[in-house]
Amino acid sequence: MKFIFGLIIFLLNSFILKAQRICATDFHALAVMQSNNRIFDNSGTSLRDTVPNEIINIPVVVHVLYNTTAQNISDEQILSQIAVLNKDYRKHNSDAINVPAVFKNKAADCRINFCLAKVAPGGYSTSGIVRKYTGKNAFPANDDMKFSSKGGANAWDSRQYLNIWVCNMQSRVLGYATTPGGDLSKDGVVISYTAFGTIGNLQPEFTRGRTTTHEVGHWLGLKHIWGDANCGSDDVDDTPPQYYR
Repeated sequence: MKFIFGLIIFLLNSFILKAQRICATDFHALAVMQSNNRIFDNSGTSLRDTVPNEIINIPVVVHVLYNTTAQNISDEQILSQIAVLNKDYRKHNSDAINVPAVFKNKAADCRINFCLAKVAPGGYSTSGIVRKYTGKNAFPANDDMKFSSKGGANAWDSRQYLNIWVCNMQSRVLGYATTPGGDLSKDGVVISYTAFGTIGNLQPEFTRGRTTTHEVGHWLGLKHIWGDANCGSDDVDDTPPQYYR
C-alpha cells in the first residue's frame, strides 16, 4: 500500500501547476476541525491491502444542482468524468508516460473502479444521477449544497456511496472534498459544473476531468504533496518535502 497512490500524487501536483485554480479542501478541512474542536489523525487507522488483483468498486451518485439550463449538465458529461476517474485510478491514462522518472517504479494501478450507482438507498433502481433545481445561482464552499434545507441535496448513505455534488461555485472555487473521519452527512466531493468531465459547459482550461481526480484523491485521504504547509509532510514516504506552489 505504501506506493499505491504514486500516480495519483503526481496528478495532484500537476493539477496545481497546470493553471490558476482553487482547491478549497484545505480551507474546508481546517474549518471542520476548528468548528468540531478535533484533529483528524489516521495514524491509528487499520489499513489492509486488497487480495491480489482485487478491484474495489465504488458506487457513485452525482447530485446535479442547477439554477440555469447551462448548469444542468448532460448525462454524457457525467459519464465522461466517470471514464476519466477510472483511467486515472487504474493507470490507464495516456499521460501516465509523463510521470517523472524518480516515481516511475512507484506509480501504480490503484485497482479502484468508479461506477454510477444502480441501486438507490431504498432498494429501487437508479441511474446514479440525481437532478434538482435550486434557487441558488452559486454555492460557497460551506456544505450548503449537501442539504435540501439549504437549497442543495441530501447525501445518500456515504458508507455505501461516493456522493459528488456538481453545482455552480462561488469565488473561483473549482471543488473541494471531505477527508476521512468527518461527518457522514457531508462526506463526499463538490465540483464546479464548469470543471466536471471532458465535454459540455466547461472552462477552456479545465476540459480533462482532472479537477475531480484531484478532489477524489483528497476524499481517499491524500494531502497535497507539500503537506498543506511549506515543506510540510504529506505522510507518504516516497515524496520529498515540497514548497507550496
